[in-house]
Amino acid sequence: GDGRPGLMTALTHSAMLLRPGALVFVVSDLHDLDEGAALALRRLQRRHDVIAIRVTDDLDHALPPAGWYAYLADGQRVRVHTGNPQLRAEFERRVAARESALHGLSRRARLPLVELRTQHDPLPVLRQQLGGRQS
Repeated sequence: GDGRPGLMTALTHSAMLLRPGALVFVVSDLHDLDEGAALALRRLQRRHDVIAIRVTDDLDHALPPAGWYAYLADGQRVRVHTGNPQLRAEFERRVAARESALHGLSRRARLPLVELRTQHDPLPVLRQQLGGRQS
Protein backbone atom coordinates (compact mmCIF):
# COMPACT_ATOMS: atom_id res chain seq x y z
CA GLY A 1 0.00 0.00 0.00
CA ASP A 2 0.90 3.64 0.11
CA GLY A 3 1.26 3.75 3.90
CA ARG A 4 -1.99 5.70 4.44
CA PRO A 5 -4.73 4.29 6.64
CA GLY A 6 -7.30 2.42 4.61
CA LEU A 7 -11.05 2.09 4.67
CA MET A 8 -11.00 -0.55 7.41
CA THR A 9 -9.10 1.80 9.75
CA ALA A 10 -11.44 4.71 9.00
CA LEU A 11 -14.55 2.60 9.64
CA THR A 12 -13.12 1.13 12.85
CA HIS A 13 -12.17 4.55 14.24
CA SER A 14 -15.55 5.99 13.25
CA ALA A 15 -17.34 3.24 15.18
CA MET A 16 -15.35 4.17 18.31
CA LEU A 17 -15.86 7.94 18.00
CA LEU A 18 -19.51 8.27 17.05
CA ARG A 19 -22.49 8.31 19.37
CA PRO A 20 -25.02 5.53 18.73
CA GLY A 21 -27.61 6.32 16.07
CA ALA A 22 -25.39 8.59 13.98
CA LEU A 23 -25.96 8.92 10.26
CA VAL A 24 -22.65 7.99 8.61
CA PHE A 25 -21.76 8.77 5.01
CA VAL A 26 -18.82 6.73 3.72
CA VAL A 27 -17.47 8.69 0.73
CA SER A 28 -14.89 6.61 -1.11
CA ASP A 29 -14.07 4.84 -4.36
CA LEU A 30 -14.47 1.65 -2.25
CA HIS A 31 -11.47 0.03 -3.96
CA ASP A 32 -10.20 -1.17 -0.59
CA LEU A 33 -13.51 -2.63 0.58
CA ASP A 34 -11.93 -5.98 1.43
CA GLU A 35 -13.03 -8.56 4.01
CA GLY A 36 -11.55 -6.55 6.89
CA ALA A 37 -13.29 -3.37 5.78
CA ALA A 38 -16.56 -5.26 5.24
CA LEU A 39 -16.38 -6.59 8.80
CA ALA A 40 -15.68 -3.08 10.14
CA LEU A 41 -18.62 -1.81 8.08
CA ARG A 42 -20.97 -4.42 9.57
CA ARG A 43 -19.83 -3.43 13.07
CA LEU A 44 -20.48 0.22 12.26
CA GLN A 45 -23.96 -0.64 10.95
CA ARG A 46 -24.93 -2.28 14.25
CA ARG A 47 -25.15 1.10 15.98
CA HIS A 48 -25.41 3.60 13.12
CA ASP A 49 -27.21 4.28 9.86
CA VAL A 50 -24.62 4.00 7.09
CA ILE A 51 -24.85 5.19 3.49
CA ALA A 52 -21.99 4.56 1.06
CA ILE A 53 -21.30 7.19 -1.57
CA ARG A 54 -18.97 5.68 -4.14
CA VAL A 55 -17.03 8.20 -6.21
CA THR A 56 -15.43 6.89 -9.40
CA ASP A 57 -14.38 8.18 -12.79
CA ASP A 58 -14.61 6.67 -16.26
CA LEU A 59 -11.15 5.05 -15.97
CA ASP A 60 -12.41 2.96 -13.05
CA HIS A 61 -14.89 1.32 -15.41
CA ALA A 62 -13.29 1.28 -18.87
CA LEU A 63 -9.85 1.64 -20.42
CA PRO A 64 -9.18 4.72 -22.53
CA PRO A 65 -9.00 4.44 -26.34
CA ALA A 66 -6.21 2.30 -27.78
CA GLY A 67 -2.81 3.92 -27.38
CA TRP A 68 0.26 4.14 -25.15
CA TYR A 69 -0.35 5.46 -21.63
CA ALA A 70 1.95 5.93 -18.66
CA TYR A 71 0.90 5.62 -15.02
CA LEU A 72 2.41 4.97 -11.60
CA ALA A 73 2.09 1.53 -10.02
CA ASP A 74 3.69 1.01 -6.60
CA GLY A 75 5.89 4.05 -7.20
CA GLN A 76 7.12 2.77 -10.56
CA ARG A 77 6.35 4.41 -13.90
CA VAL A 78 4.66 1.87 -16.19
CA ARG A 79 3.75 2.21 -19.86
CA VAL A 80 0.95 0.15 -21.33
CA HIS A 81 -0.79 -0.05 -24.69
CA THR A 82 -4.54 -0.15 -24.16
CA GLY A 83 -5.18 -1.67 -27.56
CA ASN A 84 -3.88 -5.04 -26.35
CA PRO A 85 -6.88 -7.43 -26.52
CA GLN A 86 -5.67 -9.52 -23.56
CA LEU A 87 -5.22 -6.41 -21.42
CA ARG A 88 -8.69 -5.16 -22.33
CA ALA A 89 -10.29 -8.55 -21.61
CA GLU A 90 -8.51 -8.86 -18.24
CA PHE A 91 -9.48 -5.29 -17.28
CA GLU A 92 -13.13 -5.92 -18.19
CA ARG A 93 -13.09 -9.20 -16.20
CA ARG A 94 -11.68 -7.43 -13.12
CA VAL A 95 -14.18 -4.57 -13.38
CA ALA A 96 -17.10 -7.00 -13.70
CA ALA A 97 -15.87 -9.05 -10.71
CA ARG A 98 -15.36 -5.92 -8.58
CA GLU A 99 -18.79 -4.52 -9.47
CA SER A 100 -20.50 -7.86 -8.79
CA ALA A 101 -18.75 -8.24 -5.41
CA LEU A 102 -19.48 -4.65 -4.39
CA HIS A 103 -23.17 -4.73 -5.32
CA GLY A 104 -23.54 -8.18 -3.73
CA LEU A 105 -22.07 -6.86 -0.48
CA SER A 106 -24.36 -3.83 -0.66
CA ARG A 107 -27.41 -6.09 -1.00
CA ARG A 108 -26.35 -8.56 1.70
CA ALA A 109 -25.43 -5.81 4.15
CA ARG A 110 -28.51 -3.72 3.24
CA LEU A 111 -26.07 -0.88 2.65
CA PRO A 112 -27.50 1.98 0.62
CA LEU A 113 -25.02 2.62 -2.20
CA VAL A 114 -25.03 5.89 -4.14
CA GLU A 115 -22.91 5.94 -7.32
CA LEU A 116 -21.26 9.24 -8.30
CA ARG A 117 -19.03 9.85 -11.31
CA THR A 118 -16.43 12.59 -11.10
CA GLN A 119 -17.45 14.14 -14.42
CA HIS A 120 -21.06 14.72 -13.31
CA ASP A 121 -22.55 17.31 -11.00
CA PRO A 122 -23.11 15.41 -7.74
CA LEU A 123 -26.03 17.50 -6.45
CA PRO A 124 -28.78 16.12 -8.72
CA VAL A 125 -27.65 12.54 -8.06
CA LEU A 126 -27.53 13.07 -4.30
CA ARG A 127 -30.92 14.79 -4.29
CA GLN A 128 -32.47 11.93 -6.24
CA GLN A 129 -30.77 9.09 -4.34
CA LEU A 130 -31.09 10.57 -0.86
CA GLY A 131 -34.58 12.00 -1.24
CA GLY A 132 -33.62 15.66 -0.95
CA ARG A 133 -35.72 18.40 -2.48
CA GLN A 134 -34.56 21.22 -4.67
CA SER A 135 -34.98 24.62 -3.12
